[in-house]
Amino acid sequence: MAAVRQTADEPALRDLCWELAALSIEEFAAFDDVEDWRDTGTYALTAMRESGHRSGQAALELQLGALHATRRRYADATDAISRAHNLFTDAGDSYGIGLTLRLRGILRLADGDLDGAEESLLAARELLLKGTSTEAHVLIYLGRIASYRAQKRRTRCAISVRRPNERGPPTPANCGTRRFSGPARPS
Repeated sequence: MAAVRQTADEPALRDLCWELAALSIEEFAAFDDVEDWRDTGTYALTAMRESGHRSGQAALELQLGALHATRRRYADATDAISRAHNLFTDAGDSYGIGLTLRLRGILRLADGDLDGAEESLLAARELLLKGTSTEAHVLIYLGRIASYRAQKRRTRCAISVRRPNERGPPTPANCGTRRFSGPARPS
């Protein structure tokens, strides 16, 4: 925290301020030191705004959005991520845009919006570096979406259906799967 404040307060070192803040956030997260995470990010963000350092602002808004998301303050997270997205867009930073889309997709998934989450995550994947941990992170969440959808289909299949005036035990709902009484036949 002290290093971030010192670099933020010294105009010649402000370029280091946001980088130090972004790096320190990993440590704060590891130790669940949320208040220092928020205070450091906010202090650095103020310095970046005062100096007009848009890349630093974008990175810090994204980090603060992630902080709000971990605290389940989704409205604040969405606002910070939107500001970061706009700043990255203005700067033409496609990687930064990809990072905001990834986090937006995660928030949409947390909200239960599978289609919106998938849309954001697929767009993020196109912008992020292939073969990196950020792409892997996107793929993990796309896998979760597929798993949730499969679970929904299994749940619908397990629901028993009986028509009025029908005799006998209920039968499983047809979920579009074919049932074979024996091995598959060659076509």
